[in-house]
Amino acid sequence: MKKYIVSAIAVLGLLAASSVASAQTTLSGAAGTAVDNVKVSRTGDNMRVRMDVDLSRVDIPKNKAYILTPVLANKDKSVDLPAIGIYSKGRYISYERNGGNLAAKTYSEKNMPSSVQYDETVRFQNWMTGAKLYVRADEYGCRNCKTSTATSEKLGGYNDFTYEPEFVFARPKAEVTKSRSISGQAFVDFEQGRTGIDESYHSNAGELAKIRATIDSVRRDKDITIDRIFLKGYSSPEGKYSLNESLSRKRTEAIRQYVKNIYNLPDNKFITNFVAENWDGLREYVAGSTLPSRQEILSLIDDKLTYQDMDAKEWKLKSTYPEDYEILMEKCYPFLRRTDYKVEYTIRSYASAEEVEEVLKTRPGNLSLEEFYLAAQKYAPGSEDFNNTFLKAASVYPDDPTANLNAAVALMQDGKLDAAKKYLDKAGNSGEANYAKGVFAALNEEFDEAEKFFGKAKSAGVKAAAGALQQLYDRKDILGL
Repeated sequence: MKKYIVSAIAVLGLLAASSVASAQTTLSGAAGTAVDNVKVSRTGDNMRVRMDVDLSRVDIPKNKAYILTPVLANKDKSVDLPAIGIYSKGRYISYERNGGNLAAKTYSEKNMPSSVQYDETVRFQNWMTGAKLYVRADEYGCRNCKTSTATSEKLGGYNDFTYEPEFVFARPKAEVTKSRSISGQAFVDFEQGRTGIDESYHSNAGELAKIRATIDSVRRDKDITIDRIFLKGYSSPEGKYSLNESLSRKRTEAIRQYVKNIYNLPDNKFITNFVAENWDGLREYVAGSTLPSRQEILSLIDDKLTYQDMDAKEWKLKSTYPEDYEILMEKCYPFLRRTDYKVEYTIRSYASAEEVEEVLKTRPGNLSLEEFYLAAQKYAPGSEDFNNTFLKAASVYPDDPTANLNAAVALMQDGKLDAAKKYLDKAGNSGEANYAKGVFAALNEEFDEAEKFFGKAKSAGVKAAAGALQQLYDRKDILGL
């Protein structure tokens, strides 16, 4: 189990009881001085402060000097650490002549380095637990007169609290039968009034190939059994309803026979249905269109009381809105004539770890979530293979809360908090999910939020939540909160 240290500024994988600020911060009132990589830590009986001081953009006015003093402060107590002095050319000459000693490290504008690595210590005192680090910039003019003082924003701090997360993965429920389905739409075109399939007619070759490709994608896998093929045909509303009903039924049957003959499948593998006139599809198109009479046509389509007779409704549409109707015939009606298809199939379960490992590498989509979970147990927790197994599970089951939860936990264990967030957002609200959200909040130093999530997880029976809550209670004792 990896250990994570959480301090006043959250950083993973550093020395115990330390904090780090890596973003560069320009110091107030310090002639363009900036700092980054700030580290505050306790080393034995000393407090150690390290940072990179960027002097590359410093612009010191004539006869000015700036003394930069790191300060550790906690409530009414504070201590100054050794300072850095930066001087204009004239002020530095005066400094040398008069033997001034305002700073431990002193630099002239003329010979100033682009950066300075600051590393100093002071004796540790109990009040320093929870102390924050600032830099005070004192400006001096001629004759060592102090002309202004400015204090930076908080740059870091020291916190004696060590958060040690316990990462909890959720075991998915076993599937008794691994039932799956794959579906699509094909726009097989028929000559007017006919029901026979002509593969060379219009774009039929490509549309029929789509159906075959869908079936082939599962049929060629030796571990898959096709259970049923659903076909549902639609016709467009133009013409007589009775004719459209007959055409829709016969054309759906023609496609069923086409598939049956190619794959030599028995009749009981097929379930067919048909819609005589695709008014739902027409309404969807009109609702998203910019037709001049869009709203009137929608009202007509929705009027099931006045126009119970579909032929009368279609005639009303055609005769009242001829310009819109012409657009519908060209842009919409060809796409209302379609066949929806769905292939339902069963994947066999895998009995041995060796089988699961082989399928994970070649056909991960065949694995159940539980099989992904079992595959991960072969690897060391936190290893690349371990994490990748849970990430692959989430890619196969992108909307499953358990898959997203375990992917988030794996990434948090690897210290990748930003990447974990998008999975955690889809992890649901189970006890394990709330516990993981608590861990995420604690690693981001949102301790009040973490306490709420851990409380929910404890109520849901997640055993690790009690220990996590105790850590947060201990933190409050340490910091006197």
